[in-house]
Amino acid sequence: MNVWNLTLSSITMIELIMSIGFSIDFSAHVVHAFLASVGKGDRNMRAFKACTRVGLPIFNSAISTVIGICLLGLSRSYIFHTFFKSILILMALGVLNSLLFLPVLLSVIGPNWPRHRVLDKKKLNTDDSGPRCSKINPNSKREPVN
Repeated sequence: MNVWNLTLSSITMIELIMSIGFSIDFSAHVVHAFLASVGKGDRNMRAFKACTRVGLPIFNSAISTVIGICLLGLSRSYIFHTFFKSILILMALGVLNSLLFLPVLLSVIGPNWPRHRVLDKKKLNTDDSGPRCSKINPNSKREPVN
């Protein structure tokens, strides 16, 4: 904001508060795609799959937002001009953060759960040792569950 001579005012503060939502939105999609691919490879493969799954929608949303505010850059109004500059900066930094920095960070320090710890819905309902709990008879003693 300093490069484009945008000072802190009530207008830019409102735009900065809005930028938090945009930035969290982009990053949340990447992290969700990374965590949804548990058990489908190591961290590097899951980060790659997260980028390929949500990279294009994130990029398209940033481009459509920039196209939507292009005419604001041509206006002479201070409010519209600062809004254009701050949203343009936000979209550029948000895409760079969520598609370049965050996948690298997840591939280095992201959770690396082993394949055998992923719970399968079929395994939750069936078990070789019998049912995990049964109806409790108030007159009988409770036995510990293994």
